[in-house]
Amino acid sequence: MSRVDSRRMFIHIPRWGVWLVVALVSGLLFAACGAPAEPTTPQAAEAPAAEPTKAAEPEPTKAAEPEPTAIPAEETSAGNPDAGAYILSAAIGCGCHFNQDLGGLAGGNKFEGGFGLVFSRNLTQDATGIAGLNDQEVIDAFRLGKRPGGGNLAPPMPRFATMSDEDALNLVAFLRSKPGLANEIADPQLTSEPADFTPNQPPPAVAPSEGADRGRYLASLARCGNCHTPRTDSGGFDNERFLAGAPFRDTVAPNLTPDEATGLTWTEQEIADFLGTGIYADGLEAHAGMKDTVDRGLSKLTEADRLAIAAFLKSLPPVANEPKPQ
Repeated sequence: MSRVDSRRMFIHIPRWGVWLVVALVSGLLFAACGAPAEPTTPQAAEAPAAEPTKAAEPEPTKAAEPEPTAIPAEETSAGNPDAGAYILSAAIGCGCHFNQDLGGLAGGNKFEGGFGLVFSRNLTQDATGIAGLNDQEVIDAFRLGKRPGGGNLAPPMPRFATMSDEDALNLVAFLRSKPGLANEIADPQLTSEPADFTPNQPPPAVAPSEGADRGRYLASLARCGNCHTPRTDSGGFDNERFLAGAPFRDTVAPNLTPDEATGLTWTEQEIADFLGTGIYADGLEAHAGMKDTVDRGLSKLTEADRLAIAAFLKSLPPVANEPKPQ
């Protein structure tokens, strides 16, 4: 659109023409004062002087569409929810938080032990869950057992303490991507205040991407050691025999070290194939506990990641141990 020249324009008009213009303008002004024009827009117009109490009715206007409710900045995440779903599969899910009635990670499941009575927390994007918490507060809760606002949760989840910063952020993004489920969780009834949890080593910023180091990282998230590592007389894990097999329910969790006599002697490909199906080469299914671990998590990993776990198991020092059922 062209701009209008701001300079004034002069036109020569004869004297008699001036008087004619003045007369015409005066007549128009008089007519305008005597009969006000109808408003030309849907906005309310001023009423005529003869009827000061009556206003012109505006034309109906279309109601404005409501703006979508924005998620507050502290409830958004910079992580990748798809990558978060993958790393949650590697960690075999959050089954303790799954609420069967509500169909999601709304918590409420009861757990009792020496620590007292606790209820799994609501992990969904609701005011009774993680809505209103920033990413770091959620990460500190599942990685270090820190309660938002101060104090410690019980019991802590040390397997998540090894999760990388990047994967932890992705996991929060995944949790936020799911519908919020309202479920007010009862306060825990603890026998004592939980102690501060300090991981053996700080988590990496980014997880290892390949080889035995990647496999070690994934095996830690999958808690392989919880079932396959023997315990000491005091009940703690015997890390001198890490993954060397242990009694498990009505059977045993076998020795996963590459000991020729009592351990795992499969090839890396055979190990990776088993982690993808939970079925042995002869067609038999693994024990229900291991089959569930495969179905819920390990089978969802890429073949490259399953081969990385196999490479890690092959890198372990061989430990002669043949566990017996209790």
